[in-house]
Amino acid sequence: MSGVTLKSIYKSFGAQTILKNISLEVNSGEFMVVVGPSGCGKSTLLRIIAGLESIENGDVYIDGHKKNKDDPSKREVAMVFQNYALYPTMTVYENLAFSQRIRKRSKSEIQERVMESAKKLRIDDLLDRKPKELSGGQRQRVALGRALVRKPKVFLFDEPLSNLDAKLRQEMRFEIKKLHSQLNTTMIYVTHDQTEAMTMADRICLMNDGVIEQVGTPQEMYNNPVNTYVSRFIGMPPINLIEGEINIEGDQAIFVSDELKIFLKNERIREKLSRNSQKIILGVRPQDLHDNYFSEIKDIKNTITATVDFVENLGSTAIVHTHKGNTQISGSIKSETSIKPGDSIDLIIDVNSLHFFNQATNERVNF
Repeated sequence: MSGVTLKSIYKSFGAQTILKNISLEVNSGEFMVVVGPSGCGKSTLLRIIAGLESIENGDVYIDGHKKNKDDPSKREVAMVFQNYALYPTMTVYENLAFSQRIRKRSKSEIQERVMESAKKLRIDDLLDRKPKELSGGQRQRVALGRALVRKPKVFLFDEPLSNLDAKLRQEMRFEIKKLHSQLNTTMIYVTHDQTEAMTMADRICLMNDGVIEQVGTPQEMYNNPVNTYVSRFIGMPPINLIEGEINIEGDQAIFVSDELKIFLKNERIREKLSRNSQKIILGVRPQDLHDNYFSEIKDIKNTITATVDFVENLGSTAIVHTHKGNTQISGSIKSETSIKPGDSIDLIIDVNSLHFFNQATNERVNF
């Protein structure tokens, strides 16, 4: 097994700087997901690890060895691309065997590697077919198999599931994670889909505009986002972010915004602010705004009466989008609840699950 270390990586295309001082440690055997919006530099970072892009400054280490000047074929990595990159005139077997034939391996070793990989991915009955005869999911398995036969130290995945439908994406997420548990090999997986990141990663690296915003486990990213960008990107449906201020009234800390008033129970807030107010962005996830069907929290003071704008039915639950005054608020309710646009609804806030961010910097405030 081999870890990957990136130290102070810079990359530009013309006058545009794509990667800005990127440093990242991927542990040996770890499944690291690099996630972010289109254009943030995540695929460029992956290609730099693979040796397909040069770097201006910084260092790339694989298994403790500096790889800056090594040819891609010498880095002992295998990359799975978004577009599968299969040879259309070759059979599945020939596609799997091609890289091994180039390396002059014996026929028996090629046969052994191909069959071992094909059986792990359940494509051993497809070896005589050509790519045009395969479904999208089968082609993706062949692309995985072609990487697998190389027995690399590091697997690199560049948005491999983006061309599949929702059901196939879910199946392939499971297949890739199962493969990781079987091989226990370092894998770096690039995606723009936060659901893939949350469900697959040991740790997540969230990028934005060529920099790393935060690295952590899915739960760390969800429960302790370092800024408003991370809080918005991680978690579905998106977090409610409400600008306002915290005032101290007697022995009570109160968040106030427009017509919204929330009584805070965190004693450290009152102690820290004393008699002073503080401008703040309050973050509350829709899952922490409940109706009476969900809630065992009978908090009358922190019940928001809002007007319904739109309801998204998700099966057992529904997301209700509302407004109170000029403040937009989304909450989670039972789908059986009979509610429609224009109705009034009471949403109870779980004040123990709130997030606080500085209005000036958008950085997390820990009380």
